Amino acid sequence: MIAFRVDANEHIASGHLMRCMSLAAELRKQGEECVFYMADDNFTERLEQQGFTYQILHTDWKNLEQELPLWTSILEGKDIRWLIVDSYQVTSEYLRRLNQMVKVCYIDDMEKQCWQVSAVIHYLDWLDDAHYSEKYQGMDTLVMTGMEYAPLREEFYYHLEGKPEKKILLTTGGTDPYNVAGRVLEKVMVQAELSDYSFQVIVGAMNAFKEELRSEYAGNRRVKLFFDVKNMGDLMRGSSCAVSAGGTTLLELCACSVPTVCFSFAENQEDFARTMGDKCIMVYAGDAREEKNGVGAVVDGIVTGIKKMVRDEVLRERLRGSMRKLVDGRGVERIVKKLLF
Repeated sequence: MIAFRVDANEHIASGHLMRCMSLAAELRKQGEECVFYMADDNFTERLEQQGFTYQILHTDWKNLEQELPLWTSILEGKDIRWLIVDSYQVTSEYLRRLNQMVKVCYIDDMEKQCWQVSAVIHYLDWLDDAHYSEKYQGMDTLVMTGMEYAPLREEFYYHLEGKPEKKILLTTGGTDPYNVAGRVLEKVMVQAELSDYSFQVIVGAMNAFKEELRSEYAGNRRVKLFFDVKNMGDLMRGSSCAVSAGGTTLLELCACSVPTVCFSFAENQEDFARTMGDKCIMVYAGDAREEKNGVGAVVDGIVTGIKKMVRDEVLRERLRGSMRKLVDGRGVERIVKKLLF
């Protein structure tokens, strides 16, 4: 049995749960039973839809150390091979003590320190960067680092070629605290050179502006809102370009080879999204949190980036080539192979 400790709520992006579910789907293919442990019952309908077992701990997602006493009884009598932990709320003490009870694999995005665990996954390392592995030299820790370990769902394998139409995908993840989607739509709808394009907007479950979007664009033939999306790969491959907040979605877009304007609005997104721009893999529009320029500048940057993409076919092809080299979409297979074999 493989267990997962992950949360998703209005403060934690749903991407954490989604990537764990991607791993669980591949593990299930290999005959492993999977069970999820969560602080509360947010987003559990996704687990139910995929047929995964889960247990609610009724704990504080911000204070993981308080749940340590529960794990003694949880693990008793269970043959759990690995506990995969995906949370920014972990502490060194939490992971150290958990790893004494069961082999822990930690998905480490922030790389704040070396963790005393049995395995780490840090896929946000670039091809020319080996510093993460070097930190664990001499330690008995299985290290999986680099984009080859990006835990994407099977639908994002890059070899599934799409036929892009005059559609632009707009996604901000599970939330959109600065209403970037709404602000971008307001501007692009009046751009003459984009009049032939329609906009597919992914509205996250925790988007505080979803009712405003629904009210504003109901019946608008150029704007289609998507809630609880189950065919993201198809929507990506059917788009001529995309706008996306930072995070795993950027890697999904790479796997689908969709030229993208990216931006950030959270600490864990900024460096990755900015580097995507620096390495000419995507066009980076900025960070919505910046006090000097603010969300207005980011929205302007996104609109400018979209227009540049639309008119420059050479740019689009160059970006597609860079994206294909970065991510092939088969990370879950590599991770599962390392954990089980």
